[in-house]
Amino acid sequence: MAERILFVDDDTKILEAFKREFGKQYSIETALSGEQALEIIDQNEPFTIVIADIRMPHMDGIRFLSKARELTPSSVRMVLTGTADMQTAIHAVNQGQIFRFLTKPCPEAILRISLEAGIKQYHLVIAEKELLEKTLVGSVKILTEVLSLVSPSTFSKATRLRRIVVHIVKQMALEDAWQFELAAALSQIGLIVFPPTIMEKINSREPLTHAEKMTFAKHPIVGSELLKNIPRLELIARMIKDQEQSLQDLQLRDKTSKDDHVAATGAHIIKVAIDYDNLVMSGTLHTKALAVLTREADKYQPEVITALDGLQPKDVSDQIKFYDISDLDVGMILQEDIIDYDGKLIVANNQEVTYPLLMRLFRLNESKRLTNKAIKVLIPK
Repeated sequence: MAERILFVDDDTKILEAFKREFGKQYSIETALSGEQALEIIDQNEPFTIVIADIRMPHMDGIRFLSKARELTPSSVRMVLTGTADMQTAIHAVNQGQIFRFLTKPCPEAILRISLEAGIKQYHLVIAEKELLEKTLVGSVKILTEVLSLVSPSTFSKATRLRRIVVHIVKQMALEDAWQFELAAALSQIGLIVFPPTIMEKINSREPLTHAEKMTFAKHPIVGSELLKNIPRLELIARMIKDQEQSLQDLQLRDKTSKDDHVAATGAHIIKVAIDYDNLVMSGTLHTKALAVLTREADKYQPEVITALDGLQPKDVSDQIKFYDISDLDVGMILQEDIIDYDGKLIVANNQEVTYPLLMRLFRLNESKRLTNKAIKVLIPK
């Protein structure tokens, strides 16, 4: 498949010449203005390279490339312009994070070399991003699966929160969705250092003493401290730390840095997921839970609550079936607790069956340690 390049210039002759020179080798899109180019970017798959003139009416190239970076951050951005003064070049590089600054008239050979370098840079960025995401997601998946065996109820909650957050992020079309997913999956990790008595009281919904409440309230900070020194998990650690913060304390609208805004947004989404999950797990129906959260307009961002709509599958009853433990499979979602003959909780309701968990259940079942025979499970569509 040919690499996709978007060229923006208010001179139709230059655009036509660019198409003639490179149209056979690459898939070329052109635009006569920054506004038109932003519409093209918004309505298409990401471009490998976005290249623009600086001096254009209405929206100059620097401003356009800055906005393009927000819409398609992985695309390589270049400038091809007749404006060659040093101050303009510095401004373009700083504002739009430009890969190449080329001046007109640019020899075809130089432009071709620059495009080839830009394509290599694009694929390096994409490969690094995919490697990072897959490595981190895979590592955290193993971590959460192991920890789910240590504290089933805690990580059953984390699994539910991850599912809720994934749905919200998808509905809101947020970039780098993996960060929010990992933050949700690890949001309860701080609880593993607390005494089992507290977790037992929380799981049985017994009231906590004042001292126990104070201890429990520290788990986001503990979780954040466990993760903050791991490379590339700094933003995720910030989301986890602030997951119980109020909307007013997060001050989302006042965040100027992108990282600050992403961290605050992730923390608020986890907060919404926790409050929604608490309502549903206490027996509140999905529509009623949404209504409760919607009424609290000062506590939640409306767009996050709106994104919760549609979370529940319409025909849940048609997807719920009973399986013998020996017939369970990875991906099924348990709809009841699994208890051993000593009364110990092995797996909590709403936990997704993972491979390590499946192997453990098979072993316990073979040794006849479980009270459950047929298990009620939800099979996701």
